[in-house]
Order: sequence, then structure tokens, then C-alpha cells
Amino acid sequence: MKFFGLHWIDVTILLVYIIAVLVIGKIFSHGVKGEKDFFLGGRSLGKWLQFFLSFGNMTDPGQAATTASSVYRQGAGGAWLALITLFLTPYYWFMSVWFRRVRLTTMADLFEERFGSRFLATLYAITMLMVAIVGVIAGGNVVALKTLQPLMVKDPAIYSAAEKQSVADYHEFATLRTQRQAAPLSGAVAARYDVLNDYYKRGALQPYVTYLKPVTFYLVSTSLVAVFIMLGGLKASAVVDAIQAILVVLISVILIPFGLAKIGGVTALHQKVPEVMFNLFGGDSASEYTWYSIGALLLVQLIGIGGTQANMAISGSAKNEFAARLGSVTGGFSKRFVTIAWAFCGLIAIALFGPNLSDPDQAWGLMTRELLPVGLIGLMITGILGGKIALLGAQSVVLSGLVVKNLYEPLLPGRSERHYMVVARLAVPLLLAAGVLVGLFLNSIVAILKF
Repeated sequence: MKFFGLHWIDVTILLVYIIAVLVIGKIFSHGVKGEKDFFLGGRSLGKWLQFFLSFGNMTDPGQAATTASSVYRQGAGGAWLALITLFLTPYYWFMSVWFRRVRLTTMADLFEERFGSRFLATLYAITMLMVAIVGVIAGGNVVALKTLQPLMVKDPAIYSAAEKQSVADYHEFATLRTQRQAAPLSGAVAARYDVLNDYYKRGALQPYVTYLKPVTFYLVSTSLVAVFIMLGGLKASAVVDAIQAILVVLISVILIPFGLAKIGGVTALHQKVPEVMFNLFGGDSASEYTWYSIGALLLVQLIGIGGTQANMAISGSAKNEFAARLGSVTGGFSKRFVTIAWAFCGLIAIALFGPNLSDPDQAWGLMTRELLPVGLIGLMITGILGGKIALLGAQSVVLSGLVVKNLYEPLLPGRSERHYMVVARLAVPLLLAAGVLVGLFLNSIVAILKF
């Protein structure tokens, strides 16, 4: 029996996870008495919860899909998108303690405290809200959607006439694109290509028909995030991150044995994938990941990592300095190991599908559908969706803090803590809704990153 293209076992696994998230939010709602509890988990998180919170904030499964997609396009060098912070790991050992010691609530507070300028604090808050709504919330939505859509597809036997035409249009577009790469198109053929290309860019053309529609998926999944965060705050997010850490490790490695078995082992992988694609620093003039581009990315990360909006909330929620320090370093370093698995999956995707996937952003979802049996597909869906929930949960708490502490409270000072808590909780769904609107408008990972 199938529901929306999924076996009932996979659906059951997903429902159990959703119920567990809501229960966690309800349990921890009793411990949220004020702003410190909501924004900073009562400054009571020990080493393990600090590890899970740091790991979850740095390692959402959407990065698995984008890293595999980047490796599929660029070869092993594409892993640098996620691997670049490897060299910054020692810096976390010192940075996290500093954020714990200042005992502030948001990163914007630090600008006002350090420079005595409310203008800088307000500017930081507005800037990071815009960046996070586009890059984190909208980006997380789009990555999760594109990864899960290939897993929830209709049987071609039950396509409607319009759906059959849509799939036929996609295949026509793919054919015209191949011809266009070989030689310029002309006349009516070129005009037809432009029309189909416009549909494709808007996400209206797919080689299949999926049950998973953007509006429905965004609204349901972000509503789940909003409910459990409004109830339990940062501590609830840390506990969900603990569950998610296990799922991330599992879904990061589970495709590898099935993929190698499908293509015939490691030897077959080297036979089917061009040798240049195994080069970590690129191998031809088309590569984006040369040693100097990696160095430039590292410099940008080194300058910017100290200003990340979640630094104060994560390190400030620690029970003591050692918990902050250990959680940050181990959480960050653990991400490096799963990044290797993501890159390996990208190379397997090249061997499985060849170099001409129409939408490389869907490589992870296509591999899941092609390789995994019933039950493990449900686990993969839970991991991807849960990663989005965990990441957006922590980020929405952080962004809510910026709204309340650095924008709302300076305009309306002197209100009760209960009043500010109501505003903090209401800010969560509003911020998530803004991310949904951006995701609907920019329905492409590349478009979001460029924006």
C-alpha cells in the first residue's frame, strides 16, 4: 500500500519522527519561563547537548544534497563548499569561550556593548535577518524540496493528460538543450527552446510528476518547526539535534554500500568516473576549485566566522566554558567526516547517471529512489526533513532574538518580560513565513546563492 508514492512503512517512520518532535517541544515548554530559557536554553546545556547543537547547526542534511550536487558537477573539488571550514576548527576552541564569557543574548548585543553604538547593533540585526531568511530558511526549504521530490512520484499509468504533456515537454527540452550545446538553434526551434527553458527555470518541467508540491511542503514543514520552537525554545532544538545527529550520520553513509554494489565496486567507480573528477583541487581549466580559489574562500570564512548570527546563542547556552569549547570543536570536526561521505556519494552519482542529469540538485534524491529499499527510504526522508527542522529550529530562535532584543525592545522599552516573550514566539512563524515566500520566488539553489 502506498501513500503519495511512498510505502506505508516509510510513511510510518516519518510520522513517528514528526510526533516525537512535537512531544519534545511540549516536554520542554514547561522549562521556558523567560527570555534566557527561550533564547539560551537557560545557559544549562552540558557537553553532549552542546555537541549536538553545534553539529546540527553546522551539518544539516541539505548540505549533503548540495555537496553531492557540487561534486557531481565539479568532481571531488566540489566538496570544498562544505569542507572549507576544516582549517578554522582550532579557532572554535578560543572563539566559543569568548562568546560564553560576554554573557549577552545576541550577536547584535556585542556591537552595542563593544562599540557603544546602537546603530551598529541595529544594522547587524537587519542585515543578518535578510541574509538568514534568504540563505538559511529559503535555502533550506528549496534543498529539502528538491531532494525529496524524486522520492514521492506518481506512477506514469495514472498521469493526467496535462501531466503527460508536462513530462513530454521536459524530454523535448532536454533534447533541444543537447542540440543547442552542439550547434546554435535557429528560427522556431530556438523560440521553442526559450519557452521551455523559461518553464524549466521556474521548476515547471520535470522528468516525472511528483506528489510533493512546493507550497504544501513549505507550509507543513515550517509549521512543524514553528510549533515545536514556540513551545520549547533553544533547548528543545538541542534535543531534536541529538536525534538528528544520529540520522545525519546514517543517511550520509547509507547510500555508499548500495551505490558501490549497483555499479560494481570501487574498481568500477574508477572506470566509470573520469580520473580528473577525483582531484580534490580540480583538474582542468573549467574547475572552480583551484588552490587559490580555496585560499580565497578560507580568508572569507576566517573573517566572517566570528560574526555568524548563531555564535552567541550556541556558545552562550553552555553550562560552562569547557562545554562550550568542547561542543563547538567536536561538533565542527565531526562535520568533516560526513562531508567525505557526501563527496563519495557525488562521485557515485556520476557513475550511476552519467554526466547529463538535468538537475544535479536532485542527485541525492534520485540516488535514494534508485538504490534504497523500503524502510531505508523512510529513514532518508526523515533525515532530510529532520535536518531542515533542526537547522531552522535553532536559526529561528536566533533570529527571533535579533528581532526582539535589537529591533523591537529599543523601540518599545520598559515592557514586561512576558510581553517580550509573546513577541519572541510570534516572530518565529513570521520569519519562517518570510523564508517560504522567498523560496517560492527563487526556486533554485543557484539563484538563492547568487542572490
